[in-house]
Amino acid sequence: MVPRARLALSRAARVTGRRLRVLVAEAEEQRLQGERYRLQARASEASGRLLAAQVAAVAAGTAQALAQGHHLRRQLEDIGDGAAATARDVAVLRARLRCDPMNLSRTVRRMLRDGDDDSEDSGDSGDSGDSGDSGTPPVPPAEPSPAGTP
Repeated sequence: MVPRARLALSRAARVTGRRLRVLVAEAEEQRLQGERYRLQARASEASGRLLAAQVAAVAAGTAQALAQGHHLRRQLEDIGDGAAATARDVAVLRARLRCDPMNLSRTVRRMLRDGDDDSEDSGDSGDSGDSGDSGTPPVPPAEPSPAGTP
């Protein structure tokens, strides 16, 4: 072999060796990059699972809060219905009290007015047995008959 050919082959071997080393370095870089991607993928999957668990917990809490809200709303409606019924009952009782001709103040006035006359005529203390809260008019005392009939 000629020294020139040997020199050319030697140079070609060195160039090829350099290319091979560059290719090996690139392959190693690709391998490391692939490993980094795999690690990132695992971390992403783990954070995705964690996020899914958090979303499930929030959804469960939301469902519980909604159920509690519906329950409280029903209780509030029941209280409102009870309050409305009580208000209706109070209105009815007030209307009865206003319309009753023998409400307490009139009964007391009548007893005081008629009590003076009754105590002189019948010796009665003016108590007709009515307590004033029954809603019925007191029974007037019996008048003595003028003809002397029993």
